[in-house]
Amino acid sequence: MKRLVMIFQTDQGKTLRMTLPYPKDGLTAETVSTAMNNIIASHVVQGSTGIPDSAVSAYVEEVSRTELF
Repeated sequence: MKRLVMIFQTDQGKTLRMTLPYPKDGLTAETVSTAMNNIIASHVVQGSTGIPDSAVSAYVEEVSRTELF
């Protein structure tokens, strides 16, 4: 499974991590940066660490799972 991880700095000086499963293939830095800036500008997200006020980083990670029983 792939997921997009976006890291924000918050108004409280802390980090907020937003994870979205199944991102579309072919995402670019520009596309994700624009999306993150839209999230910041909209003020619709607030985590326990505060409201995002700057984009720090983003990456796509692949997660695998091995069933043991």
